Parts: sequence; structure tokens; C-alpha cells
Amino acid sequence: MFFRKIISLVAACGLALMLAGCQEASQGYRFRTVRNFSTTISEPVQYIAGKSVEGRNIGCIVFGSGGNPVLVMAAIHGDEPGGIGLVENLDRYLRENPYKVIGKKIILLAVANPDGVIANSRRNVHGIDINRNFKTSN
Repeated sequence: MFFRKIISLVAACGLALMLAGCQEASQGYRFRTVRNFSTTISEPVQYIAGKSVEGRNIGCIVFGSGGNPVLVMAAIHGDEPGGIGLVENLDRYLRENPYKVIGKKIILLAVANPDGVIANSRRNVHGIDINRNFKTSN
């Protein structure tokens, strides 16, 4: 429980800091470019990042084209769907405020474990807790 709270706090702080550092558009205007950036605002792009064990699409949405991408991922544990709504709200916010992603790349993955969400299970169909199964060097 404590570990989950720490992860949530770190993710929320990181997102808040990232958004706070963005350039603001003047009130009432939506600029296509912002001073000190040569990048124009582009529409978000939807991708199929992969398929689940049962063949369900794992989709993501990419905003912007800057370096050092930020990945916001939710629903790794299918029985913890609360993050899905948060990612959907962030998607809506970034679509309404596209200037926030100028010079940045943000990837939103609302459902990382669609089979687990359907089954209301922490694990995937093979019984693997994918949150504990990231490939690492150690």
C-alpha cells in the first residue's frame, strides 16, 4: 500500500512539474508557435502499441514531438482502474491546451493490461503481475 502511494505521489509531482514548466499562451489567443520554439502545434496521434494475450489492442496517444518523452501509464493492474480516468482527463486537458506540449513529447497509455481490466484481475491471462515483470539489467 505504501509503495503504491509513493508511486502515485511521484507520478503526480512529475506531471505537475512538467505542466508547470510549459509556456502559457496569452489570454484569448491560441498561438501556432511560441517564442523560442520553432515547433508548431500538432494534432495528437493514436497508435496501437501492441496486443494483449487475448488479442485486445493496447493503444496509446502521442502528443508533441520534443525530446525526452514522458510516458503516463495506467491500469497495469486490471483491478486498479482508477488511473484510467486520470489519463483520460489528462488527454482531454492536453487536447484543450495544445500549447502545453510545445517542445515536449507526452505518451498516454490509459490501459496497459486490458485483459486484466476486463477480468478485474491484478494479473494478466497468464497469471503474471506485469507491474513486477519489467525487463531490467539487474
